Amino acid sequence: MSSFFFTAFVLVWPFMAAMVMLVLCVGLFRDIREARRTGEAMV
Repeated sequence: MSSFFFTAFVLVWPFMAAMVMLVLCVGLFRDIREARRTGEAMV
């Protein structure tokens, strides 16, 4: 049974990590687009 959970963990964590990265990148690109539109500096 423990090998099943280990296999599920190994197969699922890259998907979860990719979803977190996607959320972060979408937020970043929205902020960049908003800053360009309003003429504000990002830094």
